[in-house]
Amino acid sequence: MVVLKILLLYVCLAALLWGLGNSIQRMIYTEVSTGLPWRGAAGAAVIITVGVLWPLGFNSIASEWRWPITFDDQFLFQNVTRTAVEFEAFLVPDEAGREIRYHRRPTVRGYEYRDDSGRVMPTSPLVMIGIPKSGDPIRFEVVKDAEGYIDRSRGGTYYVAPDGTEYAESDLLTGGLATISYGQVFIILTGDLLIWAAWFLVIWLLLRFQWPHALGLSIPAWLFWGLVLNVTI
Repeated sequence: MVVLKILLLYVCLAALLWGLGNSIQRMIYTEVSTGLPWRGAAGAAVIITVGVLWPLGFNSIASEWRWPITFDDQFLFQNVTRTAVEFEAFLVPDEAGREIRYHRRPTVRGYEYRDDSGRVMPTSPLVMIGIPKSGDPIRFEVVKDAEGYIDRSRGGTYYVAPDGTEYAESDLLTGGLATISYGQVFIILTGDLLIWAAWFLVIWLLLRFQWPHALGLSIPAWLFWGLVLNVTI
């Protein structure tokens, strides 16, 4: 199925490069470049190789990092976080000071924490002690404002860890602590640059636009390409 999608994408892209290249050149130049049909086909092959085939091949063998393919990968920086610590349970003190254990359970929306009786963990407790899969428990205390109330000025409840790092309650309840993978950020930025460069060089050297025009056309083409892959790949 993926192969058929790529072949269809190639045919459509080749026709688009030929048709738009011909139309735009007629509007801004006195002469149209010769051989636009084969130039469009060659340009489509370059874009498909750099923007689809290479990323898919890279991702099939990569153990940790993902090469950007879609608009979400390229510009919304998806997949730049990874779970550093997973919590199997939380201990939450009740009004009597007893620590109630809430176990992590999968749901259709992610995870939730329930005690042995099936009751859901209370929202925004003052203290949560995370029990990781390995390592020592981590104590989180709710962040309070100057008047001693729970600080919700950032749109939600936050907790502070012993090292001073603050985490949103919603992040803790997804099952762990997320950390940014700077290696993934580098891969995404490199991929963005290469895909844009491919578009610029195709429009400049293959479709024979003047380089300032190629530079201006490559940016919307690069953005539109990512949006198309959001739907097709």
